[in-house]
Amino acid sequence: MEWMALSELPDTGENRCLESTGICVRKDGRWMAMPSGGDDTVNPSEHTAEESRLALPFHNWPVLDVQSEELGKRETWEFLLRFVRRNIPALARFTRDEGLAPDGLIQALGWKAHYRTREEWAQWAELDAISEKLFLIYDFPLNTLRLWDRLGDDDRTAWMELWQSRGLKKNLVREIIQYYHDLSAEARKSALERCQEFSENWKARSGNFPGEQLRDILYSMRYPEISDLQNQVFQLQKRLPTHKKMQFLVPDHLEAGFLDVRLRIESGADVEELARELLKTTEEGNLEQLLALIR
Repeated sequence: MEWMALSELPDTGENRCLESTGICVRKDGRWMAMPSGGDDTVNPSEHTAEESRLALPFHNWPVLDVQSEELGKRETWEFLLRFVRRNIPALARFTRDEGLAPDGLIQALGWKAHYRTREEWAQWAELDAISEKLFLIYDFPLNTLRLWDRLGDDDRTAWMELWQSRGLKKNLVREIIQYYHDLSAEARKSALERCQEFSENWKARSGNFPGEQLRDILYSMRYPEISDLQNQVFQLQKRLPTHKKMQFLVPDHLEAGFLDVRLRIESGADVEELARELLKTTEEGNLEQLLALIR
């Protein structure tokens, strides 16, 4: 492995595996471009020579000459990963398409190389372009990307546009993927339409978009019985006494089997006052009804 400098853009061929960041790799006498390092790096395949001269030192092309056996070593990839973007799907395709043993690259990424990670590495290489884009935006693990990869292109494109236009956070997007994947084809169509309609009709343009509402739409369709119980719980909660020093904490999915009550006691008088409020909930029967719904 050695550096060299070229006076003109190297020809990486029409079927290059990955995009260049300003360094290229030559394997067995043939130039190959490396993974993209981000929007702020130079891509020789997409820039004119004049544009590139402004960005690269000494008005030339730095090139790394690497042999095939070196690309199977952990040390080589630990060095290369200092310069290239950690685009796992693209790196996995690179080793697959070039017939390279992936263990060195897997180890350089901080993973252990064994049968399970090799199987997963092969699955990373099979992800399509839309799934790769989702990974680059949200850095999801493979189990989430596998669910996403099974969905139709039109659905995924529509969801991506919705998420990015509304700036949804990673945890909400992950939950939406999980719930959406478990729906039937007919239910998916309805769910997507409802979420798009909610986004279009949302009027509070100056505030933060309530992305959790999209998640809740899908959750209600995926778990209609639990969603109905949650609505009943919400109605009962509204009938419980409201006090600034007392709070009823209901488990999110009604699965704890108990209800937490948080009390703030600052004096002896608070004890008597809050005790009366709790007794009132028992007399009215609302608390018993609420507990009956928590499994």
